[in-house]
Amino acid sequence: MTTVPGLSYPHWRDTLPTLQLSKNVDAKTVAIILKNMLQYSINDLFHALAAPGRRAMVDRLARGPATLSELAEPMDMTLTAVTQHLRILEASGLVHSYKQGRTRHCRLRVGAMDQVSTWIEGRKALLASRLDRLGDLLEEDEAIEKSRRR
Repeated sequence: MTTVPGLSYPHWRDTLPTLQLSKNVDAKTVAIILKNMLQYSINDLFHALAAPGRRAMVDRLARGPATLSELAEPMDMTLTAVTQHLRILEASGLVHSYKQGRTRHCRLRVGAMDQVSTWIEGRKALLASRLDRLGDLLEEDEAIEKSRRR
């Protein structure tokens, strides 16, 4: 198993050929990038999206960046509660916020939902193949039943 300090993903070198590397990117840089990509678990993403208030915040940020006050405005909760929800969204990797002066600005991270989309697409493909197989079995049973009647 190949390992890089601070990177627990065992096959990070296997992904190197699939990445389009420039001449200035070495294996250590790729390891750092992969470490950041892999630090958010899908469980954290689903946990962050489980609360309706956080989903509303993500929906609002999908239209563009917003301040914390703008996020809190339509919510029926205190600014402190909105801040706590924002921390959960940040911990999941969905949202990035930064302070500029006295104002906290928030935005969605580019590609933040890719991991969730990939997971859902995988489940949909599995379900589709199982339903196709079920359809095939039902057609076979129907054909057998017709042949018995003759």
